[in-house]
Amino acid sequence: MFLPINALILLLLIMGVIFLQWFLSKSTNKYLGLILPLLSLILSLLIIINLIEPGMLEIIMTFILVNIPTVILFGIYLLGQKKIKRNHQLNKTIIKDLE
Repeated sequence: MFLPINALILLLLIMGVIFLQWFLSKSTNKYLGLILPLLSLILSLLIIINLIEPGMLEIIMTFILVNIPTVILFGIYLLGQKKIKRNHQLNKTIIKDLE
């Protein structure tokens, strides 16, 4: 009984983080969208530091696995910034055509 509720809560949390990242990435302040990817990267580094007697392969595999959310959040950031740049160029073109 608890498993579906926990999975639903986890799914809602993931969807909330993705929505927040998309919202921050579409902001005109380009640094705002980097908050969540940087937090994810810092969290992954803390996880690596807390490994007990790690081998090199263990460090590399753990680093890759815990940075999957970082890559996804950064990809959302890049898509949001691309949309902002495209809209900015479109506005410049429209203004130039009006002159």
